[in-house]
Amino acid sequence: MEQLTARSVKFSPSGHGLAHVERKPTRRPKAKNRRGLPLSGRFVPMPSAFTGRGALRAALSLSVDSVTVDRKAAILRRQAEELRSEFNTLSEQWRRDTQHLSLISKKVAHPGYLRIIGMGEAAVPLLLEALRNKPAHWFAALKAITNFDPVPTGSNPSAARELWINWGMEQGLID
Repeated sequence: MEQLTARSVKFSPSGHGLAHVERKPTRRPKAKNRRGLPLSGRFVPMPSAFTGRGALRAALSLSVDSVTVDRKAAILRRQAEELRSEFNTLSEQWRRDTQHLSLISKKVAHPGYLRIIGMGEAAVPLLLEALRNKPAHWFAALKAITNFDPVPTGSNPSAARELWINWGMEQGLID
């Protein structure tokens, strides 16, 4: 029901009743998520992802996402090639300087390891190749750079290694 205010009601010049009622346009309330925050265009729920128009949207979204992932992977692989010599030098220095250490926390605090993390996303293909070819504790660096961890809590290092390599293959970062 529309609420009338003194500003929205105009009386007739003779003073007999209402001559005109101005209607203010009503705004549709914005959609909000469970936390009460407004939904952005990216997170608007689709009616159905499996039938009708929703299926088409889902298929288009997947194809766009896969093209984007492939393009990003190609860019990262190209950037990784530019960093390969520096990465190899730093990783060998890290292996040499930390081979006697048993605490992983001390190994990952080494300046060479931190510098590799500082290389950013371009180092991910190199880290995955190093993990595949010469297993070492690159898990902290991968997790720090990608902000992702495919490894469930409590997994052993060989299972973690396998999961990271599989993830890298799925992302197109390694062959």
